[in-house]
Amino acid sequence: MTEFLERIKDIRFTEVDEFYKRKDEIKEKYQELDNETKEIYKWYFYFQLCLLKNPLKEMLWTFLNMNCDIYFIAEMSNEYRLFCRKRNKMYEIDDEFD
Repeated sequence: MTEFLERIKDIRFTEVDEFYKRKDEIKEKYQELDNETKEIYKWYFYFQLCLLKNPLKEMLWTFLNMNCDIYFIAEMSNEYRLFCRKRNKMYEIDDEFD
């Protein structure tokens, strides 16, 4: 396990915002991994985003693994904005009950 974590140390993340902000850097380094490490990284990726229940998670995985055109990037950016808006709205509702 330690060996795997060492191989992905530059592309680890803890939340969707961190991944999204670093998505280009992560993609570049992910593409350099061997196939076995990519397979294990997929488990890591889905575990880190296990609570994310919208199309954004699948779009981010597609972004990592494919050459995406500008339309896909725009759609992914829109999904990220929708995610942020929904999350912020939930925080506002939560603050009302404090």
